[in-house]
Amino acid sequence: MVAAGQRWRILPSIAQRERAKDQDDRTVSRGIGHSVERPDEALGVRSPVRHLSIHASALAQHEAQRRPVDMSPIEADIQRMQGLGNK
Repeated sequence: MVAAGQRWRILPSIAQRERAKDQDDRTVSRGIGHSVERPDEALGVRSPVRHLSIHASALAQHEAQRRPVDMSPIEADIQRMQGLGNK
């Protein structure tokens, strides 16, 4: 979608839990999407389908914090397997 020239757009915040927060402290959600029509040959109809991608700043921050914790055991396993292969 981005390659086709579409741009990410800020989505309105609807989270009740963030209403009391300052605008700068609220989760920012961005979205990009497009619509296509898909045929249903069995029914002989075409139905609109909307493809959307959503990015939320809070989720991105959470994932960035969790990634090092997840990677440590993976890296340890890789080093252990490399050690087994080098014997």
